[in-house]
Amino acid sequence: MPMPTLRRLATFASVGAIATVAYGIIAESLVFFGLKLLWASLIAYAVSATWSYLGHKYFTFASSGKHVIEAPRFILTTGVGLLIAVGMPTLIAKLFGPSPYVAVLATCILVPIISFVASQRFVFRSAA
Repeated sequence: MPMPTLRRLATFASVGAIATVAYGIIAESLVFFGLKLLWASLIAYAVSATWSYLGHKYFTFASSGKHVIEAPRFILTTGVGLLIAVGMPTLIAKLFGPSPYVAVLATCILVPIISFVASQRFVFRSAA
């Protein structure tokens, strides 16, 4: 794997780790304070997605692309992630009980994988 690719992957992982930890902390905290899991996940995802866009645009991909092009692409791919972040906890809670821990953990693993592929090949492809 070429060094720039490794560096990009490491930066992506760093930006994503911050977003993922923020998602987990925010979602768990909101559930702890009584918010339903669905809404907690939605709010946490919106906050972490904002960080992800800015972090990946300016740090991971150092993209000079226009927001008018990249932001809608990011929103589209984030929408897919959002569907997973909202749907997965709901599905897992129905299958394994109301505990949010497994649901949030599964979301924290799957969404970053999808996000990297979509960012590299679609959102910031002119910078790649």
